[in-house]
Amino acid sequence: MTPFYYVISADSGEEIPANILVHFRAVCERNKIDFANADPDEREFVIRMAEKRFSQKGA
Repeated sequence: MTPFYYVISADSGEEIPANILVHFRAVCERNKIDFANADPDEREFVIRMAEKRFSQKGA
């Protein structure tokens, strides 16, 4: 079984599964969006695409 790692959010202190963050970064790179400097519409787009693709993967 693959070990499951968590990352602690600096903002909320919430534990986030690391595989979700890896997938999120891949979506940002694929769409050439720097999330830190993105406008609200771009951020919403990246979040929606990441959620959609991650749930389709069944991960």
